[in-house]
Amino acid sequence: MADAAIVRAVIALGSNTGDRLAHLQRAAQEVERRGLLRDIRCSSVYDTPPEKPTDGGAFANAVMSGDTTLSAHALLQAMLEVEAALGRTRTSGVHGGPRTIDLDLVLFGDQLLDAPGLHVPHPRFAERAFVLVPLHEIEPTRIDPRNGRSVHSLLAALAPVSLPRLGSLRK
Repeated sequence: MADAAIVRAVIALGSNTGDRLAHLQRAAQEVERRGLLRDIRCSSVYDTPPEKPTDGGAFANAVMSGDTTLSAHALLQAMLEVEAALGRTRTSGVHGGPRTIDLDLVLFGDQLLDAPGLHVPHPRFAERAFVLVPLHEIEPTRIDPRNGRSVHSLLAALAPVSLPRLGSLRK
């Protein structure tokens, strides 16, 4: 029997209610504890403004990358289970709003996936400083398989941005 393929995945983490930093740290611990990723790299946690007024207050955002043998669908399902274990409830058809924890699958190797509930690379990640700034910290040469540009290049194309650091994703 052949070993499962190893893929380098990137997960974005966000929170804008309660102890935002602690929510992200607990989520990162759960991802690691459950073995969803190995050889994990974690960015700093950044304070970021909400995209829309309906999102609620400021977010804490970070990214983590690591190797996985799970399929993209299995990894996404496991991420949703981590969210649920940490108190997140998703309402079908409702996007945005305040959330204790939000985990998004941003990149899955160099794959392009477009299936119900799973779009990789994550839509609009290449335009979002709250993903690119922390991703640049840990994987600046990572390539967006959609457009062939590096994270460094994508970040440089945005208007200059400065996001304050809140702390570490690792306790």
